[in-house]
Amino acid sequence: MPGDTLNQLYNELVEQVYTDDEYSQRYYLSMIEDQRKIAVDYLMMRKCMFIPNNDYITHYLGVRAQTYSCGLYDGDNCMWALFMVAPILDLVGDVVGIVGWDAENKRKELEEGEKGLPMYKVSSKFVFPRERYFLSDIELLRQEFSKRVIFIVDGVFDSISLNYHGIPAVSLLGSSVSPEVLYFLRWYKYIYVVQDNDSAGMSLYARLAKALPRVYRVVQNKTKDIEELLRTDGLNGPVTKQLLDTLNNPVCADVRIKI
Repeated sequence: MPGDTLNQLYNELVEQVYTDDEYSQRYYLSMIEDQRKIAVDYLMMRKCMFIPNNDYITHYLGVRAQTYSCGLYDGDNCMWALFMVAPILDLVGDVVGIVGWDAENKRKELEEGEKGLPMYKVSSKFVFPRERYFLSDIELLRQEFSKRVIFIVDGVFDSISLNYHGIPAVSLLGSSVSPEVLYFLRWYKYIYVVQDNDSAGMSLYARLAKALPRVYRVVQNKTKDIEELLRTDGLNGPVTKQLLDTLNNPVCADVRIKI
């Protein structure tokens, strides 16, 4: 008999946690809402959770949580304790991996002044080949697919924030662009790279422009990345309206956000 898959375990965990511990989850996720202005209800629609301690997942799933191929535990050690986690879905909507934001490292950065700490983690290669997938709101991609316009970012919260504002954006999960991702992107007539204002952002655009036609940039010079800019914009703000206009009326050129 086949063992449990990550898709089965993650969806079962979300269902039980949201039923049994919804109040606590809303409290934890409200910290994301306060800082990044992404509504708790949207984060829960995306099946995000905060894992507050080492035993949280086993409390709900028992020993099944330690299924090695799912990457929830390494022995008795929870891989996602003190992380906010979000599921990585395939185009069918099944959970194939997990991406997590390290709340403890963020605390150390803010309260203790530690620098250079890793803030994100993705399920290991033993769970799934991360370079073949991306983080996105799959249902939003389906809804907007007929427009053949897609936005590419390099950050976890960049894509989540853009998705929350109604923009079909995907965050790549590896330093290289795999043939599988390139095949997916070739279905689009307009590919906009919303690059960070650093060398990594420029590298992302260069990699995609070399591999695909019709790749353009969305440029803004006010903040480090688009997520930070959207924090002060609101769902009907001028930045969101410009992005939605690009989605609905795409042009074969770079787009400069007017602020």
